[in-house]
Amino acid sequence: MLEVVFSQSARGSLRVSRVSDVDSIGEVFCFELALDVGDIAPERFWDKRETVLRELIAAPENKRAWGEEHAAGCVADAQDALERLLDLAGHDGVRIWTDAPASICGACWLAGKLLDAQPKPEVYIVTLPDFTARDNGNSVIMRGWGEASPRNMPEFVKLTRRLPHSMLLAMSEHWKQLQAENTQLRAMVNGRLTSLPETFYDFLIEQALKQMGTEFKAVELIINVMQRTNGLGDGFIWRRIQSFVSRGELKPLTQARADEPPYRVVMGV
Repeated sequence: MLEVVFSQSARGSLRVSRVSDVDSIGEVFCFELALDVGDIAPERFWDKRETVLRELIAAPENKRAWGEEHAAGCVADAQDALERLLDLAGHDGVRIWTDAPASICGACWLAGKLLDAQPKPEVYIVTLPDFTARDNGNSVIMRGWGEASPRNMPEFVKLTRRLPHSMLLAMSEHWKQLQAENTQLRAMVNGRLTSLPETFYDFLIEQALKQMGTEFKAVELIINVMQRTNGLGDGFIWRRIQSFVSRGELKPLTQARADEPPYRVVMGV
């Protein structure tokens, strides 16, 4: 079985599980493309993905070149992975692991590719559970597959469901609709992947600000927001914080050093 994930943390978790000889965990393919954010129109798709990824990397001033190289590498790796996956899928089958909105977008995007694959592959999906109950009475809530422990992977593998052709077709058609709408953000609303304005998550920043006081470290605000939802990265949250600054609702009181992420600053209201 070929495994598909949409973040490097999830890839690492599955790779460790594979090394640990967890039954049925196969070769892991990663598509870290942040498809829940930015332009997803089919025209110049890969070029636009690189641009979006570059904008989402909150790299220090003196490491901007690294950020650009990383974004280009993510796109190049995804292109290579897609070619190899489609070449092998018809013989080995594919299992897609979803958690945050970026991975659900990725699954819908990939569904169209798999529909065109020859020979037709068997496709399966594993969705991150709301919680996992332990034998000791404790419950564990994960925010992504990157937090999964290798020793617990056998129970997660049991959650595998087959994706029939009709479901793959529905996912592919939904992705085409999202591409046609082509908003700056996609998220789950009432259980459905929905096109949204980039301001959708701003209310989480507003809620977090109520706990920050008149002066605070921007990194603490970012962490607070990340704890309120699943799948938001520091780069995206920082970009939205910058919009608060541009409106005069927040102001930076210090400046980050050249070797620090740009959000290593003190802010005030």
